[in-house]
Order: sequence, then structure tokens, then C-alpha cells
Amino acid sequence: MAEGSWSANEPDWVIIEEDGEQYLRYAGVAREASSPSAATLTVSATGSDGTQESASVALAAHYVDPSLELNQEYALPGDNIVVTYRSGLDDDGETGGNGATWELLLTPEDGETVDKSTDLLTTASPDERHFVAEEVGRYTVKRTRAGADGEAGSASALSEAVTVLEPVVNVVFSPLPEDIDMDEPVLFDASGSTIPPGAEVWWAVTKRPEGSSAEMVLDDVIGKRAILTPDVVEGTYTVEARLMLPSRPDPITRSQSFSFVSTPVAGPVTDETEHWVGDEVSFDLDRSSYPSGSSFKYTLSAVPEGSNAELVISADGTQAILVADMAGGYEVELTITNAEGETSSHVTSITAEESSAVPLTLNSTLPVVDDDGDQSVIVIDIDGDNRLTATAAQPAVGPDTALFLYGYWSGENSANLYDSSGEPFALVNPENGAVLETGVGHTIQLKRDNGAYYQLQVTFETGDQEGDATVTALSGYYCGESLSDCP
Repeated sequence: MAEGSWSANEPDWVIIEEDGEQYLRYAGVAREASSPSAATLTVSATGSDGTQESASVALAAHYVDPSLELNQEYALPGDNIVVTYRSGLDDDGETGGNGATWELLLTPEDGETVDKSTDLLTTASPDERHFVAEEVGRYTVKRTRAGADGEAGSASALSEAVTVLEPVVNVVFSPLPEDIDMDEPVLFDASGSTIPPGAEVWWAVTKRPEGSSAEMVLDDVIGKRAILTPDVVEGTYTVEARLMLPSRPDPITRSQSFSFVSTPVAGPVTDETEHWVGDEVSFDLDRSSYPSGSSFKYTLSAVPEGSNAELVISADGTQAILVADMAGGYEVELTITNAEGETSSHVTSITAEESSAVPLTLNSTLPVVDDDGDQSVIVIDIDGDNRLTATAAQPAVGPDTALFLYGYWSGENSANLYDSSGEPFALVNPENGAVLETGVGHTIQLKRDNGAYYQLQVTFETGDQEGDATVTALSGYYCGESLSDCP
């Protein structure tokens, strides 16, 4: 096996041998602490056949003397930097830095090292200097002790570099405003900022649309990225990035704002999809989201064969009503268009079935009034022929008595509804009675002692005295053996 030899790119680098070991040593003039001159180390060998082979590797140099210490590794423009020589005793046997010279070297962003030694000031200690880091770049301190009398040469020590950064906050966000929608995340990114070590980035929403409570959520552990998710359909958000610096009382801030209008999202027009023939079905926008200025269109896109059903649209176009006139399926399509022309559609399907329930025949003239203040009630009867009767009378139970309506004075705006305790009728849900509000249609379900079910719709108004009530609307169905057959 051939014996190899080592070489380096002279004159800055040389191979020396000590105690049988070979070393790579820097022999150039150090001007900056990071890489005064990159080293290229080459090994060459000649084989038995006379062929010479070589291989090279590039090495990064780091030329520093631990005797020179800087009080900061990173700094801001205007920071005071202190450098201390820690040897304690010069090579000539004298303390106090006798015979030593100090240099301050700056490598700015353009990469050309310049001498800033006039900015290097003395302190009370001869082994200490300080300077104000006025410019962005890397500062290095070099201390050179001249040789003693009768001796040649000098000894130099080069410090680590202190990097001076100008804090800069740059914030971008994505997607673009025209692509932002409610409930979709917007990413704010400050990764392009200059952030000194020890500094922190905080985020805040300083302006949001009315009704919004959206907050920033960090997207990484170091705080350079954060997410805002709009929770309203339109408006303007302003987000502020705050660079908190340990050496400064006030943060450096940068704000970004965006205004957006969401693409509308049409949803189901009703949650109730199963109905009886004859039901009046209402449709609305409660399950849709849309910005202001949007327009709405309801379309009856499918009906059972032979149906003459039509949609009745409200004046502002936000609601619609359909009366299911035949058993089968119906489809209602809602289309929402915003001011930018973006649209969204949704089709809601409903079904209508024929009910086996028999309508009750109203055997009274409405309204039925009890206004004499004698604490009588309105008695509601259902007879065996499915006739429905309402009468102002004393609370007495008869063979067809179903309910007693006892009204309060107008200030109460309510009435008590009692059943006949199962003889022959009982309310299905409440055990004994219910409190009803005036002017509201109430659905009342009853069970007769023979097992038959009934469903009534009652609307009333209160009078001027206790006990007064006026029934203004009354209707109902005989549902047979199950309430599920009631419309």
C-alpha cells in the first residue's frame, strides 16, 4: 500500500508536524472571526503502478481566542458592547495590558471588513474596552501584544463576533382577500422578519367586524406564524405583529388589514322534511350564510305528478311557503348570489303523506267569549260524532267534556288549560294542566278513555278581568289509535 502525503492551500494554511502527528494550522492574518480563510486539505498517494491519486476536502475555519470575551453575542444598533481580556497576566510578566494594542473590526452586510478602532473606548479597567454598535454587521475585537524588549514578533488574540441586527417586522398573509371566506383560515407569516435572539413575536387582532370574536392562534412554536379564522361572512380585520425586544420597552409593530366578502353558502331551507298533505310548509334562510347585498331565489324544482302546488315568496325574497296538495316528494332549490356575482345553491327534499286523521267539525261560532268576570271558563267538548264545541260556562264535567280554559286578566297574557282528569279526556303530555300564552296558536294532544287520540289547535285572547278569555281559533283532528297519524 502506498504512503500518502497531506497538503493545504498555502500561505494561509500549513501542515505542521509535532510529536509524530500532523496538524493543520492557520498562518494568515485574521481579520474577522467567522472565516478568515477557508481551508482546502488535500491528500495525495502514488500507487505501486506509479499512478498518483488525490482527494480534497473544504474546511470551515473559526479563528478565535477565548481570552477575549464579549458581553453579548447579538446586539441591536445603539447597544453598548463590552470586551474583556481574561488572561490575567501578560507574557512579559506585567499585568494591566502593558504593550497591548486593541482594534475594532466591522464586517458590514456588504462583506468588506473595515477598521472601527476609533470607536473602541477605554474603561476603568486596562483589560477592558467598550464600544457602541452603531451599524448592522459583525463586530470583532483584536488585541495584539508587542514582543518584549529583545524579542521579535507579537501575539494576537481575536474575539468571537457580536452580530448587530436591525429588527425588522415583515408580515404577509394568504390567501388573497378575494379568496377569503368565513370559517376558512387566513395565515399570517412573519418569517421574513429580522428577529434577534431572545425577542418574541406576539399577535393581536386590533380591528374586527361587528359580531366577530375571532382571535389569533399560533401556527408554530416560535410565534412567527399565526392563523386568523373569520367567523363572520364579511368585513375588515386588522392584525398586528408585535416584536417584543428584551432591551427595549416598546415593541416594534407591523399591521396588515384585509377586507373580504364571503362566497354565499346556501343550506337547507327547512329542517322539517316529513309532512302531511294539506300542510303549509315554510322555508327560510336560517341554515344559510351570505353577505349583505345578496339576492335570493326559491324554485320549486320537483313536485308529485298531478300536483298544482306553487311557492308563495315573501316580498323581500327571503322566505317561501308551499302547501303540499298531493302525497309524494317535493324539491325546493335555494340559490343565493352575492354582490360580486358568486352563487351557491342547495336543493331540499320534502315528502307529504296522506293522513288517516279525520278533521273535527266545529260546532260553535267564533269567537267564543267569556267576559262577565264571574270566574266561569270556556268549556271545550268533543262528542262521538267528532263535533267540536266551545262554550262559556261553569266548570262542570260532562260526558263529552275535553278541556277547560281559564283566562287571566290582560296584564297576565296567559291562561290555564285543564283536562277532565281522564273522565273522559286527559292531556297527553302535562299531568294535569298547561299555561298557554295569549295570541299564539297552541297544539293540544288528548287521549280519550276509550284509547282514541285527538289533536286540537287553539288560539285565545285574555280579557279585562280574572277568568275572562276569548277563543279566536279552534280546530282539530280525530287521530285514531296513534298520534303518529295526526297531521
